[in-house]
Amino acid sequence: MKHVWTVTLDEFGKPPVDGVVYVPRNSFFRVVVPFGSSVHLGSKTCLITDYPTKKTKSNEKKTFHKVKRIKSLSALEDWFAEIHVEVPGNFRYFIGTKNDLIELNRKKSNKIINSPQISLKNSKFKKENYEIEDEDPIKKRMGLFIVEPRLTINNIQIPTESIVLQTNLSKCLGKIQDWDEVFLAAKLGGYNMIHFTPVQKLGESGSNYSIDNQLLLNPNFFDDKNLSVEEQYLILEKKINDLEKNFEMLSLVDVVWNHTSNTSEWLSEHPEAGYTAENSPHLIPAFELDQALYDLTISISKNEIPFISNKLENEKDLESILNYIKNNLLPSIHLWEYFVIPVEQELNDFKSFLTNEFPYLTTKIQKLSQLPFQEKVKILRTKGITSPSHLKRNGLRVKIQCALSLFAPNRVLDLNNQNDKNLLDQILAEYKSVLNSINLPLFHKYDDVVASICHNLKHEIDYHWLHNENKKGKDIKKYRPITKRYFSIIETKDGKKVWVANNGWVMNIDPKINFASPKSEAYLRRQVVIWSDSIKLNYGSRPSSNPWLWDHMTKYTIKMAKIFHGFRIDNCHSTPIHVAQYLLHFARKVRPELFVVAELFTNSFESDILYISKMGISVMIRESYNSGSVEDFVNRIKSNGGEKVGCLSRQKSFIEEEDKDGKKISSIITELERMPPKTLFMDCTHDNQFPRYNRLISDRISNAALTSFAFSAIGSTRCFDELVPENPHVVLEKRLYCKINEKKPPGFIEIRKILSSLHVKMGINNYHQIDVKQNGNLIVVHRLNPHKHKGLLCVCFPSFKNGAQKQTDTIIEVPGFVKKGILYANLHIDEKELSNFEKDKNIIKGIQKKIDFKSNFNFEELANIFTLKLEKKINEDINQEIITQNLTIKEFTSGDVLILKVHFGNQTKKIIDNLNQLRFGENSIQEILSTTNLLDLNLILYRTKEEEKSHNNGNSYIVPSYGEMPFCGLEGTISVLDSARKSRSLNHPLIRNIINGDWLLDYILNRLYQSRNIIPFRNWLEDKFTMVKTLPRFLVPRYFDRVVNHAYQNAKKRCLVLMQSTLISPSNISFANELAMVSVQLFGEVRDAPLLSHFYYPPKDSLDPEKNTFNFVPSLSAGLPHFATGFVRCWGRDTFISLRGLFLVTKRFNEARNLLIAFGSSVRHGLIPNLLDSGKTPRYNSRDSVWWFLQAIQDYCLMSPEGNEFLNREIPRLYPFDSQTEHEKYMKELKKEGYRTWKISDMIQHIMTSHANGIDFVEWNAGNSLDPVMNQKGFQIQINFDSTTGFIFGGNQYNCGTWMDKNGSSKKSGNFGKPATPRDGAAIEIIGLLRSTIRWLSQIFSDSNQKKYFPHEGVEISKRKSNKMFLSYSQWSDLLDQSFESSFFIPELSENDSMFVIDQQLIQKRGIYKDTIGSSLDYADYQFRPNMLIAMVVAPELFERKHAQNALFAIQNELLGPFGMRTLSPKDPRYRPNYNNSLDSEDKSIAGGYNYHNGPEWLWLTGYFLRAVLQFNKFDDQIRDTFKTGPHLYNDNFFLNPTILKVLHNLWVELISPKFFGLPELTNKDGSYCNDSCKSQAWSAATLLDFLYDLKHLSYQSDSLDFDFDFDIEFDFEKKK
Repeated sequence: MKHVWTVTLDEFGKPPVDGVVYVPRNSFFRVVVPFGSSVHLGSKTCLITDYPTKKTKSNEKKTFHKVKRIKSLSALEDWFAEIHVEVPGNFRYFIGTKNDLIELNRKKSNKIINSPQISLKNSKFKKENYEIEDEDPIKKRMGLFIVEPRLTINNIQIPTESIVLQTNLSKCLGKIQDWDEVFLAAKLGGYNMIHFTPVQKLGESGSNYSIDNQLLLNPNFFDDKNLSVEEQYLILEKKINDLEKNFEMLSLVDVVWNHTSNTSEWLSEHPEAGYTAENSPHLIPAFELDQALYDLTISISKNEIPFISNKLENEKDLESILNYIKNNLLPSIHLWEYFVIPVEQELNDFKSFLTNEFPYLTTKIQKLSQLPFQEKVKILRTKGITSPSHLKRNGLRVKIQCALSLFAPNRVLDLNNQNDKNLLDQILAEYKSVLNSINLPLFHKYDDVVASICHNLKHEIDYHWLHNENKKGKDIKKYRPITKRYFSIIETKDGKKVWVANNGWVMNIDPKINFASPKSEAYLRRQVVIWSDSIKLNYGSRPSSNPWLWDHMTKYTIKMAKIFHGFRIDNCHSTPIHVAQYLLHFARKVRPELFVVAELFTNSFESDILYISKMGISVMIRESYNSGSVEDFVNRIKSNGGEKVGCLSRQKSFIEEEDKDGKKISSIITELERMPPKTLFMDCTHDNQFPRYNRLISDRISNAALTSFAFSAIGSTRCFDELVPENPHVVLEKRLYCKINEKKPPGFIEIRKILSSLHVKMGINNYHQIDVKQNGNLIVVHRLNPHKHKGLLCVCFPSFKNGAQKQTDTIIEVPGFVKKGILYANLHIDEKELSNFEKDKNIIKGIQKKIDFKSNFNFEELANIFTLKLEKKINEDINQEIITQNLTIKEFTSGDVLILKVHFGNQTKKIIDNLNQLRFGENSIQEILSTTNLLDLNLILYRTKEEEKSHNNGNSYIVPSYGEMPFCGLEGTISVLDSARKSRSLNHPLIRNIINGDWLLDYILNRLYQSRNIIPFRNWLEDKFTMVKTLPRFLVPRYFDRVVNHAYQNAKKRCLVLMQSTLISPSNISFANELAMVSVQLFGEVRDAPLLSHFYYPPKDSLDPEKNTFNFVPSLSAGLPHFATGFVRCWGRDTFISLRGLFLVTKRFNEARNLLIAFGSSVRHGLIPNLLDSGKTPRYNSRDSVWWFLQAIQDYCLMSPEGNEFLNREIPRLYPFDSQTEHEKYMKELKKEGYRTWKISDMIQHIMTSHANGIDFVEWNAGNSLDPVMNQKGFQIQINFDSTTGFIFGGNQYNCGTWMDKNGSSKKSGNFGKPATPRDGAAIEIIGLLRSTIRWLSQIFSDSNQKKYFPHEGVEISKRKSNKMFLSYSQWSDLLDQSFESSFFIPELSENDSMFVIDQQLIQKRGIYKDTIGSSLDYADYQFRPNMLIAMVVAPELFERKHAQNALFAIQNELLGPFGMRTLSPKDPRYRPNYNNSLDSEDKSIAGGYNYHNGPEWLWLTGYFLRAVLQFNKFDDQIRDTFKTGPHLYNDNFFLNPTILKVLHNLWVELISPKFFGLPELTNKDGSYCNDSCKSQAWSAATLLDFLYDLKHLSYQSDSLDFDFDFDIEFDFEKKK
């Protein structure tokens, strides 16, 4: 079985960025490019990645290379490429072309740098090229994925979630030969990884993180001072290896890449490694401020400043110092000079220019001196100031030429001339005023900086003096300054003193911004929480920026990677990403399976993701001990990941695929979830003090227990378990760790071992589900292995300082049954014990406290603490006893811990094992479903509330707090389940509903009694639901989902199998498959809306020799939910626009035939009903429906096995008389004589003859009872034939006989009874459908082998005042062909108007076709609407090819929306794009939805647009050859542009969305949601299926056409555009 993990890119080809993508080892990582995305097409498009190829070793440099597509490229299918994942690391990928790869490598070669030549014993590195990341546009669209390192202890693999780490301060370990005794504490505590703080030689401060020399080890580890550096490394390496071999513990070391000690000797040779005045002049003002503050310390210490004490004891002392800084110190260093223009200096310079010879000014410049004052200010501010690249004293200067042009006269001024002197004073005064105006906002910026300095100094001094018992009240001294120094002074090798910036961190800053760079003012504003003993390292943008530093730190990194299994990146959030990437690259060359821990606190989820993905971080550190409350603690445990117990399974697909060799293989396809970053969850970290302000020391065991139950790596720090009251200080601590008595380990080390063991086992044994709940003051954590039915339950009472101390009589429902007790422990240490504790001066020891605890205990031993009680309930639905168990906590005190082993009963285990098989495709129900047909599957999967009510008085299922399911069948349940699955929450309303009761299960079963064929399926489902009902309630949703999904997928597959179309592939998800399912969704049995009422059923034997294929009960809904039942369900026009796509393309020929016969039986007046109403009271008020009907018959004969034989069928003639009186008489005699019948061919001839001779009647029963909003004149139906053009005309301004049939209903606005779009005259789509029909009939008659099916050569036309006239279909065709272009086309150039029938005054747009001819509303003929598309598709021979191509170009630009076609051009004054049928207003154009067809975007026309693009797609051989290797749709010679593909992509996304699993009727402006639209419309899906069918078969060619259809390349819209 092949396991495939997929990531689907977005429409722009970009990967998701909302989480980390972790790809499991030994699986396949598949990148899916959805069709319609901007990067989908292109024969050279491929996956580009730096994941190593098989030829490349995993630890070699990363280079980008191509990964070929697996699927052949088809524009309407997703394509993908995949990588077999075997090696660890972080890798990049993107979709691009060979050119992208070339460009990437070209840029890479330009910025490639050489890595250092490094040689260590047993590990040699050649010089290699390495790429530094930048902001390359290609990289901005790159995705990243992580393959986790494989950790092994003595060759036994452990998952990340089984790590139990202990931090040890390296300087406290003592001599290396004694480490075994020191690490005994960790071994006894069950730890399997030791974290070492830096093992290097430390600086003078003694801080663990202030390293003196990165290449030298701490000399305190070794007794022998004569050991060489290499010998020291070998001893350390052996010790670390022994740690794994003998203690079964891995090792992790801190790497400090961000700073070095300020006493590092190498700084004297390489001061450029830090931020100095030479390489960072922007920091000069910050240094000057820092030096002034230090000088202030010296002055105060010598009592040189009046009124300021040399002791800092209270707020008053602090205020005195701050006032002095603000009012004296800051003004004295003139910081404002860095921000403003030096006015006096500028005036002097300007005066000098004005009073000495200078080039005379031009007239243009002279005029500038006359500008108003504010204009001068504006010009000088925007164009006349030179700004330095960084803060520089007096750095803002005026461009003298600009100043002269604004203020200077046209001559040199003579200071001996009083007039000139007065003029000079005047000029300088104005110039000064302008400069002061410019300076004003700059002084505001300076004031803001000063305020920030004072604010930050106040908080720093307050914290470090008034809230620090070690300083408060002590003298201010040189070595005890009032504020920490931001800069250190170092002496270089040549004796020069250089200041260098110290390191630190800044709160709430974007971590990607280097706070020592010119982009930040953190040093000047005193925002840095400074570490005065550490110099911030200045790497620059690449190794060439600072070669020695990069080389030095690379050597350091490689040495550490050679010895240790993992790194902890200290201060990761302040480490430049490109530096970490570079150094980790070399570390992974030494140790490919390097485990990387990061001290990463960015305050941003997105930034965390960025760091983790780019560096390949394994886990980031999080801490539990600083939780502020029980609720906070619960949330912290949850945040560490793990599936929620009982959550719905991730959706998987089980499909058969072909490998590269064409061999069939089974694959499990799983969409990768973007996961939150993995964590190392520490109970307390080593660099934070144990938080005694909110937690008691009694909380340590409960805190450790809860931390141990997190689904993550966990850790602690040495001394936590030993009950040391205070965490050893990373800077000040000088003592050593104590050696442990193995028989009597101190503190709760024995308990820790139990907790560690549990944590390791939970990780290894896949207890990946977790549930965390708060019960009063208790926290209850349940960890579960869902496959082996095992679980652990942890109940803890956290001990908060001001929290409750006791909780009694608490009932906890056990998730299963308690098998045995694992641990009960309690730690009670009162304040007296704590205050009496004496700190040892040399050894770090904790409180000596004997802790009573019980492990593997019997329940009776703790009867005073808790009890277990079984409860029995009867599930009446299945008549079965359900047993549950409750845990009652009698009394818990703060710090108590209880851990129990839980399991499910044997019966539950068997049920889960049975149901789990469904997950892997076993117990297939295809055989069970083999008795079902598509009508049965309509019942199983679909049915709206209205359909259900009509059929069996049923109803839809309502989920409390969520709402009504869209369907009563399984599709409705699945849509809501998918919503719950995405939320990953057990609090989703559906999940809560399923947990609380079996109502949904019963609902699903009860509605399946409606069909005998589905009883086997119902029985299977009932059997599975019975199993599900017996499970613990928290598991019911998960296994209900598994059963329902299995049933749903198989039912859907059965549908696709029954629809034997070549477009459909039952084993895959595809556009065609999902569209085909709409056929099943909308065609079904509805009792109050049968196709024909039973009264009209003809005898089967007389009509159908196959007897059993005739069924007039099922009908097609035009759209759901609005057209679900009753007389509005079945529309003639909608049915036959949809018939080809929904029934012929899907090979539902029997259903198609039934629809044709039912409507054919109802022909009257030469028309078919627009509303069939089951044949009872049909309406004949549409002019176009009959032409769609004839087109559907043509399609049926061309596509069905029956072919033209269908034309010889005898069908009932329900309306042999057009007269209502004659019909009523006929109906009375019907029982005696039986139905009259006619052949389909005769029915067609009747329709053609009726139209040729004209149709004129008033609808039967005309009046308010038939249509309450119709004007009486609207009931008059008139259709005429124009013998000069061959066109069919009809309608009037009071009715609307085409699909644009909105009639006004608002009396308030005055549109009542007035059609919005009457489209009377000759509608272009009717002319196209007429031409298509005539072509087809002429073809049949002219074929001697087919003539028997349609023996009519033409029509006989009766003239009132002359003899009858015969018009052959061939002649009729000629009339249409000769008249169409001249009548309908509007030429692009007005000089060609004489060749066409044109009224120039009415033209709105040129280069298109009119919508109608002869409309009573003369402007309507010229409106730009999409109806011409229909004619283009069905009768392309009517169109001049170039004209059609240009019109299509205009349609794409102006009418094509994101989903549908705009029904009117946005440039038309009547364009109203937002449809709201319920809105009644005084605006006639929109009241009551009057604008239904005047702008809203209808989806069914998109199919015709696409088919038209297919149709008019001919280029010459030269262009065709150019594109021969390009992207294609199903075959090698058709192309679509990105705009069209984007529309198709939108339609695909809409189709598979859980709203209604169909395509809507229409959208409002630019694809926005329309509430009044049907959610799933028949023709919206059908016409797209038509397009896909045409695309696959390219079946437009016709022998009768002298027009050559060759579908090579589309008209190039994009190029023309």
